[in-house]
Amino acid sequence: MYGEAMVAQGDFYDTVTSMCSMLESRSFHLLIVFGNTTTVHSVNVMAQYLDIPVIGYSRQADDEFFQLHHPLYLSLMPSKAHLAEGLARLMSVNYWYRYTMVIQEEIKDDGFHVELKSLTQTQNWDIEEELIISNTATDNEIANQLVPIGNNNSRIFVLHTSAHLAMRILDQANRLHFTGQEFAWIVTENAYTRNTKDLQHFPPGTLAFMLNLALNEDELLKDTMTLITTAIKERRHLGSSMSLNQKKGCWHLQNHEKSPMDNKLYKALIDTTIYGLTGSLKFDTGGYLNISSFKVRNLVFDGRGNVWRDIGCIQGDDVRPFGIIWPGDASSPDSKTQGRKRYRVVTNPVQPFVMQEAPHKDYQRCVTDTTCLKLFSKDKAKTIAAIRDYEQQIYRENKTYEIHCCRGLAIDLLNKLASDLDFDFTLFIVQDETYGRKVNGSWNGMVRDLMDGTAHFAVGAFSITRVRSEVIDFTDPYFFSGFSILYSEKTRETNMDAFLEPFALQVWFAIFVSATLSAIAMALFEWNSPFGLNPWGRKRKSNYTLASGLTMVYSVLFGHTVKTKSPKAWPSKVMQNFWAFAAIFIIASYTANLAAFIAGKHAGIDYTDIGDSRLLDIRIGLLPGSAVGGFLEKISSKLYAMSTAVPTTDTAIEMIIGEKIDAYLGDYPILDYARAHLAPRCELKLLLKIFGDDRYGFGLPKGSPLKVALSRKILEYHQNSQIEDLIDVHFADSQCYKQRISQQESSLEVTHHAGLFVMMCVGIMIGIVVLFIEHGVFKWLVPYYRMKPGASFWKSSHVMFFSQRLHRSITSAELLSAHESARELIGLVKNREFARLFQKSTIRKNKLADMAKTKRINRNFYDIVEKAKWLHEMREMNLMDDGDDDPPPTIIEIPLKDLGAKIDSILPKPADE
Repeated sequence: MYGEAMVAQGDFYDTVTSMCSMLESRSFHLLIVFGNTTTVHSVNVMAQYLDIPVIGYSRQADDEFFQLHHPLYLSLMPSKAHLAEGLARLMSVNYWYRYTMVIQEEIKDDGFHVELKSLTQTQNWDIEEELIISNTATDNEIANQLVPIGNNNSRIFVLHTSAHLAMRILDQANRLHFTGQEFAWIVTENAYTRNTKDLQHFPPGTLAFMLNLALNEDELLKDTMTLITTAIKERRHLGSSMSLNQKKGCWHLQNHEKSPMDNKLYKALIDTTIYGLTGSLKFDTGGYLNISSFKVRNLVFDGRGNVWRDIGCIQGDDVRPFGIIWPGDASSPDSKTQGRKRYRVVTNPVQPFVMQEAPHKDYQRCVTDTTCLKLFSKDKAKTIAAIRDYEQQIYRENKTYEIHCCRGLAIDLLNKLASDLDFDFTLFIVQDETYGRKVNGSWNGMVRDLMDGTAHFAVGAFSITRVRSEVIDFTDPYFFSGFSILYSEKTRETNMDAFLEPFALQVWFAIFVSATLSAIAMALFEWNSPFGLNPWGRKRKSNYTLASGLTMVYSVLFGHTVKTKSPKAWPSKVMQNFWAFAAIFIIASYTANLAAFIAGKHAGIDYTDIGDSRLLDIRIGLLPGSAVGGFLEKISSKLYAMSTAVPTTDTAIEMIIGEKIDAYLGDYPILDYARAHLAPRCELKLLLKIFGDDRYGFGLPKGSPLKVALSRKILEYHQNSQIEDLIDVHFADSQCYKQRISQQESSLEVTHHAGLFVMMCVGIMIGIVVLFIEHGVFKWLVPYYRMKPGASFWKSSHVMFFSQRLHRSITSAELLSAHESARELIGLVKNREFARLFQKSTIRKNKLADMAKTKRINRNFYDIVEKAKWLHEMREMNLMDDGDDDPPPTIIEIPLKDLGAKIDSILPKPADE
């Protein structure tokens, strides 16, 4: 890549001739020109026919404008259309929608007039007058053109002329008294001047709006070369195509009708962006330097003369200052505006974001809180008129508003924004006290006030939803939260089986099944072990039966202290210890769960989440058109359909306390605050599991210029934790942290013990039934089985596994009557032997002697039987001596009841007898 420089000649012809001579000797693909308007124009005329792109910088005067028709021309100066875009942004952010435009005829085609008129054609804007004044017009002609604008409602004048013509226009405006406080003059950079003599013609308060661009030609040229180099390097194919030697002479000029984008080099330059010595360098689609940075200056009197003072700037969508009141934006010829910019702000009270109170009873005004108006009309014109009456302190007989006081998190944030962005506001409460929902095709509430221009923006717990965002704008969220359910704390109904609640029914079933199986297993282990308590092992005095196992197992489980048989076999011991370990865990778990149940029995009914089926059985309140309503309709249409509409959140909470509804679905922070403040005893409960996503922001009309400034400040407050500090202040005591259960609440009641008493009664009834069954068995079954032969199963030792008492009754020598003890007692009473009833030791001694005698007889009897069996087996096995002449023993049958007497006669008597 190479280049060649030349100095422009004095006139158009000389410049073109020099350029043609240079093009004849070398091949060029791009021309760069820095100079006055004539030089730039001459180069473009020639380059247009040669189809060569041109990058140019023109040092034109403010009252000059040349329309360059070269489609491949890239201007290093921004278009005046950019200036119009920035001015429209400044005017819209300050709500200067009504204005008069004064344009110099010689420069009306520079793009400013057309662009500003195009940007202000929407319904919000009103261009009351467009004055086109020539630079050659006389003072009288200028005055005659200015006279009609005195009757206009607009008091804002945009002046786009040269500085000289601007002085003449302002002189005539001053003579016509159009430069007072109620008039606002805005001059563009074309009319801007710093000459102290010229500034004497400008009225103090004039605003100057200009590009924030201070270019150094040397730096700009370096940045231009860097841009070209970058564009070629990023597109390698472009460099190879440019390397072809294609000379273009002036003597074969042809006008090529092609699109600018067909030229690869031109398109590459348009698409390239660099950040150089002069800042960001990029061309827009029209071939002008793309710039969106502007500055605003205000003309003030410093005591010696008029001087310009910087008061703000515009960088993209960021407009500073945010609200300018000087120059004024009076809406009528009779009104005057002083002080800071004032906006109309609508709100809807809900704690703790916006809390409404009556004014001080002595002063009839708000001492520390922010004044908010309660209006009596929904009509836009009447609403604005009532607000204006308040601002101008006009009191009418038919009251159109009522003064209230508002405070809260959103109000504190609003005051902070007003202080930092330097604006005032008039706060009023939405008439229908709703945030806004669509009813029969039209919106109500705060959304309607924003859409029809009644309010400039809205504050409060205003949820950002998709449906609302289609018709209005929102700032960045200042509060993030979700949804929850607030419900009344109803005491649980205590059932008679309350003592069983620590374990589920399945757990109780598993415990009793495992206990019974353990008892059966231990009894079987003991019954079949050679060392256990059984009839055929070591022939112990007592046997371990199924009843013994059940008694032991349930005694360990329920902590009984009754005497139980201990197993002797190792398998049974191992099983017993394992069951003891399990019983410890079961008892500990039951005790812990019982304590938790007692502690939480007054905690009320707890709902798990929004999907809890029990919510379908209660009365639920819902605010129509709220964000939670839209969310609920999506996830649970059935619950949404059965919900009850409530007018406001505060009303819904009062309805819960008054038991008119059982629960209310709303925003978690609002419900949490209400639970602590509207129900100080914390009788309301809050679903701690938040569902959904909710965000609060400030609402604005669609396309409002306030959005950027407010959002930027809110983001700044988040970054430096100022909003978090406000949240801590307003939510510090909103939690029922110290909610405890009183001693009276934690004590067990009769209803909790009723099940135990019923179980005792059931146990008594079962005992009575078992008693009758025992009598039936003793009366009918035992005599029946006693008549069975000796080899019968019912007379075998296996019956002892189930019941030793049953086995003894069946195999005993004599069956005593079940009423024997009763007869003995009755006999003692009849014989008046009452003393014997209390001679327990004597009776016990006699009983022990009888028992010892019986055991001795049984033992001798078993010895005789065993010896007889042994002799019989020896004889059958021929182990007896055949020569033995002793006669064989004679076995005689002796009734079992006479066996004791026979043995006593055979046995030797003691020596003391």
